[in-house]
Amino acid sequence: MKYFGGCDVGSTYTKAVILDENGKMCADTTIRSKINAEQSAIAAMQEVCDKVGLKDSKELAYLIGTGYGRNKVPFADENISEISCHAMGVHVTNPEVRAIIDIGGQDVKGISIDTDGTVKSFAMNDKCSAGTGRFFEAMARSFEMSLPEFSNLSLTAKNVIPITAQCTVFAESEVITLVGEGKPTDEIAAGIEMAVAKRCFVMAKKAG
Repeated sequence: MKYFGGCDVGSTYTKAVILDENGKMCADTTIRSKINAEQSAIAAMQEVCDKVGLKDSKELAYLIGTGYGRNKVPFADENISEISCHAMGVHVTNPEVRAIIDIGGQDVKGISIDTDGTVKSFAMNDKCSAGTGRFFEAMARSFEMSLPEFSNLSLTAKNVIPITAQCTVFAESEVITLVGEGKPTDEIAAGIEMAVAKRCFVMAKKAG
């Protein structure tokens, strides 16, 4: 049996996966990215290799590196941008999809794809962390919650309290003020998510 691997070294999390020769996913993992991108890739790949009984990633038939640190994936046979990987991955799993929004740790991408999974166009916000994964982490800290706890907070909201600040620092300050005023935390969280959704909509429109 031949195995094939993929490693996505992101700025915040590193993901790894192994497929068999029939395209079936045999193992996957997500770990927090280390300061050293290469060490992140090694740790993630070793974890999935252990799950399928391989000594290390050298035993894979083919390995692709992607993401922010794709050039740091040891033993990778090929490095491909995460934009192209998103496009082909979505095409394989759901060929009817034509638009992708990727909220990463440090940027947000809007991607338009063709009928064969190729990238038609894309837009990217990489100059400001507002609306990114790190933005959500900052907001969770404002509520003294973990990110998983924060992600469920808005589900009980009956109203949405708008967040007007565009910058992460100012938005965090605005949230702290609203919490101090006794505003419902679930409605504040809903406002945060609405602000991010609007930014993503703009990004998707730019991508066409």
